[in-house]
Amino acid sequence: MIKPTNKFVVAKRSIVVPQEIRVEKSDVGVIKSENKNHASIFFIRVWEQVELNRNDFEIIDVRKT
Repeated sequence: MIKPTNKFVVAKRSIVVPQEIRVEKSDVGVIKSENKNHASIFFIRVWEQVELNRNDFEIIDVRKT
């Protein structure tokens, strides 16, 4: 079986960026880069890359959806 190369995530909560909700709870994104505490995630619905704390998202297995 082929293993996916991208890590897909789902937002655990809405993310507010300067007075505007950019990312809504349950939005799906792809991790572009990550370190121990944060990750840069490209969210598909809003077509934007956002820096998030590890507590704000969880990794999902898209093969199970």
